Amino acid sequence: MPRRKTQPSPQTPPPISFNKRKMKDDVARTSLPKTTKQAAILNLLGKPKGTTIDAIMEVTGWQQHSVRGFLAGTVRKKLGLTLVSEKIDGQRVYRVPEKKPAKSRATSGKSRSAPATASPIASAD
Repeated sequence: MPRRKTQPSPQTPPPISFNKRKMKDDVARTSLPKTTKQAAILNLLGKPKGTTIDAIMEVTGWQQHSVRGFLAGTVRKKLGLTLVSEKIDGQRVYRVPEKKPAKSRATSGKSRSAPATASPIASAD
Protein backbone atom coordinates (compact mmCIF):
# COMPACT_ATOMS: atom_id res chain seq x y z
CA MET A 1 0.00 0.00 0.00
CA PRO A 2 1.49 3.34 -1.01
CA ARG A 3 2.20 5.94 1.66
CA ARG A 4 0.27 9.11 1.59
CA LYS A 5 2.03 12.37 2.09
CA THR A 6 0.79 14.01 5.19
CA GLN A 7 -0.08 17.61 4.95
CA PRO A 8 0.62 19.91 7.87
CA SER A 9 -2.44 20.45 9.95
CA PRO A 10 -3.79 23.98 10.08
CA GLN A 11 -2.82 24.10 13.78
CA THR A 12 0.93 23.72 13.23
CA PRO A 13 2.74 27.05 12.85
CA PRO A 14 4.89 27.62 9.79
CA PRO A 15 8.61 26.93 10.23
CA ILE A 16 10.60 29.84 11.63
CA SER A 17 13.38 31.16 9.47
CA PHE A 18 16.38 32.61 11.25
CA ASN A 19 18.45 35.42 9.93
CA LYS A 20 21.76 34.90 11.73
CA ARG A 21 23.20 38.24 10.67
CA LYS A 22 20.17 40.10 12.00
CA MET A 23 20.32 38.13 15.24
CA LYS A 24 24.00 38.99 15.72
CA ASP A 25 23.26 42.68 15.10
CA ASP A 26 20.43 42.65 17.64
CA VAL A 27 22.59 40.92 20.23
CA ALA A 28 25.49 43.31 19.62
CA ARG A 29 23.23 46.32 20.15
CA THR A 30 21.64 45.06 23.33
CA SER A 31 24.61 43.51 25.12
CA LEU A 32 26.83 45.59 27.33
CA PRO A 33 30.60 45.59 26.95
CA LYS A 34 32.09 42.72 28.89
CA THR A 35 34.41 43.55 31.74
CA THR A 36 36.70 40.69 32.59
CA LYS A 37 37.79 39.90 36.11
CA GLN A 38 41.37 40.57 35.06
CA ALA A 39 40.44 44.07 33.86
CA ALA A 40 38.54 44.74 37.07
CA ILE A 41 41.52 43.69 39.21
CA LEU A 42 43.97 45.74 37.15
CA ASN A 43 41.65 48.73 37.50
CA LEU A 44 41.71 48.33 41.30
CA LEU A 45 45.48 47.88 41.34
CA GLY A 46 45.98 50.95 39.15
CA LYS A 47 44.38 53.30 41.67
CA PRO A 48 46.88 55.43 43.60
CA LYS A 49 45.70 54.06 46.96
CA GLY A 50 45.83 50.48 45.69
CA THR A 51 43.58 47.68 46.90
CA THR A 52 43.45 44.83 49.38
CA ILE A 53 43.02 41.13 48.82
CA ASP A 54 39.63 41.36 50.52
CA ALA A 55 38.44 43.96 48.00
CA ILE A 56 39.61 41.80 45.09
CA MET A 57 37.87 38.78 46.63
CA GLU A 58 34.63 40.76 46.82
CA VAL A 59 34.81 41.92 43.20
CA THR A 60 35.76 38.56 41.68
CA GLY A 61 34.18 36.07 44.05
CA TRP A 62 37.54 34.28 44.28
CA GLN A 63 39.10 32.79 47.37
CA GLN A 64 42.15 34.33 49.01
CA HIS A 65 44.64 31.84 47.60
CA SER A 66 43.28 32.38 44.08
CA VAL A 67 43.79 36.13 44.37
CA ARG A 68 47.36 35.66 45.55
CA GLY A 69 48.03 33.26 42.70
CA PHE A 70 46.63 35.75 40.20
CA LEU A 71 48.81 38.53 41.59
CA ALA A 72 51.97 36.43 41.43
CA GLY A 73 51.32 34.44 38.26
CA THR A 74 49.44 36.82 36.02
CA VAL A 75 50.22 40.34 37.19
CA ARG A 76 53.90 39.83 37.95
CA LYS A 77 54.97 37.02 35.61
CA LYS A 78 52.70 37.03 32.57
CA LEU A 79 51.97 40.75 32.34
CA GLY A 80 55.37 41.77 33.71
CA LEU A 81 53.94 44.56 35.86
CA THR A 82 55.59 45.86 39.00
CA LEU A 83 53.41 45.01 41.98
CA VAL A 84 54.05 47.09 45.08
CA SER A 85 52.96 45.66 48.42
CA GLU A 86 52.74 47.93 51.47
CA LYS A 87 51.35 47.47 54.95
CA ILE A 88 49.16 50.48 55.74
CA ASP A 89 47.28 50.66 59.07
CA GLY A 90 47.77 46.94 59.60
CA GLN A 91 46.36 45.98 56.17
CA ARG A 92 48.37 44.76 53.21
CA VAL A 93 47.72 47.03 50.21
CA TYR A 94 48.73 46.10 46.66
CA ARG A 95 49.10 48.51 43.76
CA VAL A 96 50.72 48.81 40.37
CA PRO A 97 52.57 52.12 40.18
CA GLU A 98 52.12 54.32 37.15
CA LYS A 99 54.77 53.83 34.54
CA LYS A 100 57.07 56.78 34.32
CA PRO A 101 58.56 57.67 30.95
CA ALA A 102 61.85 55.90 30.49
CA LYS A 103 64.88 58.12 30.76
CA SER A 104 67.06 58.14 27.71
CA ARG A 105 70.45 56.59 28.27
CA ALA A 106 73.37 58.90 27.89
CA THR A 107 75.74 57.48 25.34
CA SER A 108 79.45 57.55 25.98
CA GLY A 109 80.15 58.56 22.41
CA LYS A 110 81.20 55.08 21.35
CA SER A 111 79.38 53.40 18.55
CA ARG A 112 77.62 50.17 19.39
CA SER A 113 77.93 48.76 15.89
CA ALA A 114 79.81 45.56 15.23
CA PRO A 115 83.54 45.95 14.60
CA ALA A 116 84.68 45.86 11.02
CA THR A 117 86.17 42.54 9.95
CA ALA A 118 88.48 41.65 7.13
CA SER A 119 86.93 40.48 3.92
CA PRO A 120 86.66 36.69 3.64
CA ILE A 121 88.13 36.89 0.16
CA ALA A 122 91.92 37.01 0.31
CA SER A 123 93.63 39.25 -2.13
CA ALA A 124 95.84 37.44 -4.58
CA ASP A 125 99.33 38.94 -5.08
